Amino acid sequence: MTGLTVAKLHVVAMTDTRTMVTHLVTDEAVAAGRQAGCYVGVCGAVVLPGSLLEDTHRPCRSCHSPAVSR
Repeated sequence: MTGLTVAKLHVVAMTDTRTMVTHLVTDEAVAAGRQAGCYVGVCGAVVLPGSLLEDTHRPCRSCHSPAVSR
């Protein structure tokens, strides 16, 4: 496609402990939410993460859609 620039996002997977849904969170959102301990996923959901070493759970459909994550 000409005239279209798509930026690559650097993301980390975080599972919300309330819903057990795994969201993708950008590096910028991690930096912004670090002090409060909650983060905003690519889809806009507020993520309250547990251990980042825990296995991922059910992926968020919006965060993991090809249009967003690729």
